[in-house]
Amino acid sequence: MAQRTTDKQLDYQVECLNRELGLPLTPWSMDAAGHNVSNVGNIHIDSAYGGYRLEQMVKGGGTRVVGDAQRMNKGQLWSAVRMMIDAVQQAKKGSYIDSFGRKVENAYVPGSENDGR
Repeated sequence: MAQRTTDKQLDYQVECLNRELGLPLTPWSMDAAGHNVSNVGNIHIDSAYGGYRLEQMVKGGGTRVVGDAQRMNKGQLWSAVRMMIDAVQQAKKGSYIDSFGRKVENAYVPGSENDGR
């Protein structure tokens, strides 16, 4: 029998994705005056209608949907986030598999060891 994906497992994968991308780990924080401030760039889970999807904080406190707007179950979202993490890690190494199945070496990735800075 397949093991169910828990909220904790899904949250951990999204935290790992934020860490890999150098993004804030929480959608909101408090400023010195005690006001809520959106952490622009943070990726987090939105759940509604029995489904889950990723959203990203934007300027002004709003969000945008990451990827497909269609909601999925926890296991499907876990797999999608895991693939995103793997892709980011490969890009940081400077190689990836293109859409034709060919390995691309020395790819330019801003902020990685291959960005020429």
